Amino acid sequence: MIGEGASIKGEIKEENEINVQGTIEGDISCNELIVGKTGSIKGKIKTNTLYVEGNVEGEIDVRELLKLMSSSYVSGKITYGSLQINEGGKLNSESIFILRYLNMLS
Repeated sequence: MIGEGASIKGEIKEENEINVQGTIEGDISCNELIVGKTGSIKGKIKTNTLYVEGNVEGEIDVRELLKLMSSSYVSGKITYGSLQINEGGKLNSESIFILRYLNMLS
């Protein structure tokens, strides 16, 4: 967990979950990323699932679910498997939906 008031610059890799309540400037790679209301990330993100209540800006690659809560603001180039936006959530991006099973369609 990156606590409220903490600030990190650099690259973070984690096989499991990362919970961000503070500020990160840099690249993140993990299985599940949670950005709380006080959380802010600027950089490249690669994760299976991303839940956002705070602010995220950058190149974002979410293989499965990207969920934006009502207080969220997300901007940048975003790829995702599925997208869920709660009322009030803000998305400002070049978004690309990922079709996972392209081979099954041919």
